[in-house]
Amino acid sequence: MTDREIVERYGRTLETLAPDTIADLTAMCERDVHFVDPFNEVRGREGMAHVFHDMFEKLDEVGFEVEEIVGGGRIYALRFTFTAAGKMIGRVSVPGMTYVRLSEKGLVEEHVDFWDGGVLYEHMPVLGRAVRAVKKRIAA
Repeated sequence: MTDREIVERYGRTLETLAPDTIADLTAMCERDVHFVDPFNEVRGREGMAHVFHDMFEKLDEVGFEVEEIVGGGRIYALRFTFTAAGKMIGRVSVPGMTYVRLSEKGLVEEHVDFWDGGVLYEHMPVLGRAVRAVKKRIAA
């Protein structure tokens, strides 16, 4: 399997991610994988699995749609849309990008998500009003 095919498989696994398939995703990673998103930074498969389990406990209707994969060698970027629903945030859809670096063994050694965590804050009842007011003042 080529590096590109490995990353495409990783993307498909993200798209079908559910509480009972988190182990499938982490099995594609190095034992000491470095995982980062706007709210977490962890090392290791167990830490990464904990982040995803926590997400599924706190949110409903979680989904990732990988729209594009670019890169080559051992470095790739996956452009995605994250969707979820929750009591505090309602329904959200957030675009983002995941940086993936593969090890020489063809396992994910780094997964770094770039997306605007503030979008979630905007949908929270009290905090959302404040975030929207700040954005309005800053906007051109």
